[in-house]
Amino acid sequence: MIKPHRFRWEVLPNGRFGWKLTCDGELRGTFLFQYFAIRQARKDCNAGAAVSLRSELIIKGRNGQIRAKDSYGGDPSEIAG
Repeated sequence: MIKPHRFRWEVLPNGRFGWKLTCDGELRGTFLFQYFAIRQARKDCNAGAAVSLRSELIIKGRNGQIRAKDSYGGDPSEIAG
């Protein structure tokens, strides 16, 4: 079974100063504060095709470790269990 493509959005440190937003490794923007990068990423993840095709947002801290993960679209409506 072939899995549909999942967009991978990441908020990462941008060198010594600022933050960058990438989607599948492609730079989408740079920001002075992490808050603005996260806000833009959430806005983009909730937009049109990203929701219908599923997307994942990964937020990393200044040390490069994952702080938070969110997924958008394509979640199962019922979980067996």
